[in-house]
Amino acid sequence: MSWTVDSIRVYVSGFATANKNIIAKLQPLEGETIVQYFGYEMETARISGKVIGDSDAEAVRALAKSGDLITLSLSGVAASGYVETTSVTRDPAICQTVTATRTDPVYNVEIELSIPE
Repeated sequence: MSWTVDSIRVYVSGFATANKNIIAKLQPLEGETIVQYFGYEMETARISGKVIGDSDAEAVRALAKSGDLITLSLSGVAASGYVETTSVTRDPAICQTVTATRTDPVYNVEIELSIPE
């Protein structure tokens, strides 16, 4: 089953989320370490999968340059986030069997999103 990132069809093979606190650590010359909690960063989601065709691969690369809020959806369920990084590598296959209607090259993609609350 494919997901859509904006209008790009991505065949997802992995999805992970992460949270991170903002903590400052001070190391005085004498005494113990002083730790100060300043809050937390936005949740991040990392999507890995495949896209088919040069145009979808270029569209994934362009996501990191737009700065726009994008929508990730699967079967009517949607989430929005800002693209932090994208990675696109061509799959060294001589043919693809994901969809029989296309004979385009297959690309492995990773998209990292910051998800605002």
